[in-house]
Amino acid sequence: MDTDIFPIPICHNTTDITPDQYERQVISWLQQEGRNYHSFTIKNLAKDTGSGGDYSLDGLAEFEIFSGAKIKVLIECKRHQRPLSRDTILAVKAKKDDISAEKALVFSTSGFQKGAVTFAKNTGIALIQFANGESTYFTRSAEKGCRGAPPGSTPEFAGWSIEHNGDNTRISIITNGSTATITRFISNSQSNYTPLSTSSPA
Repeated sequence: MDTDIFPIPICHNTTDITPDQYERQVISWLQQEGRNYHSFTIKNLAKDTGSGGDYSLDGLAEFEIFSGAKIKVLIECKRHQRPLSRDTILAVKAKKDDISAEKALVFSTSGFQKGAVTFAKNTGIALIQFANGESTYFTRSAEKGCRGAPPGSTPEFAGWSIEHNGDNTRISIITNGSTATITRFISNSQSNYTPLSTSSPA
């Protein structure tokens, strides 16, 4: 049986969010960060083609670097009942490579298995758990148990990731108006991201 690990408590998840609402929130976070890049564009429900054929993508971001080269970032929004497995992330990597994307952001409402986390490191894939915004309040109040946040005190949704850089670990939260985690990942080819919530593979 899988054993869930929560380095920081997430008391409420968002598996009941609609696919459209989920994808639009993720795209909104990317759009906020797009102001930091030249010729930045992002498409929801994008189409792209690789040697394996045509792909329907949850999202695709593109921007230019100083040399004029175009950079692609694949965006996947997974809404599964169980934590995502290594095979799921392997499939994302295959898609990323086939469409010649430099990076991929994988959001999950159900967390990730340890095998997925291990595989994602050093592959240009960031794993981010998508959670109810009240998780930011529950985290601060974990010693008191999971209690409801005061009205209006938390964002509607939040993304959680852990950034590893050598011996240093940074826990990051993504919310509207706080999306620097995305910039660090896209801008730094050496950054390794793992999700807040993982479980051991079956």
